[in-house]
Amino acid sequence: MTSVNFKKAILESIKNGDNLMVQRDILIQFRDSGGTKKKAMIYLEDLRTNASNEILQDILLEIMDFASGWCKKEMIVFED
Repeated sequence: MTSVNFKKAILESIKNGDNLMVQRDILIQFRDSGGTKKKAMIYLEDLRTNASNEILQDILLEIMDFASGWCKKEMIVFED
């Protein structure tokens, strides 16, 4: 999954009103296609920086929690 596809998939899912587990699944797909924790964090931070509103920023921060490991152990997407 390319960075463009990853970012597009995340934004589409958020705009569709999908729950957070759908965005986590997209993050897992990104990881499984060779994406790294570092790249995921860079892409998500880029999306958050350019987000049009606080709600979108908050959702992106929650997705970043899955990537960074700032969540329940069983929800962590990238193992260090």
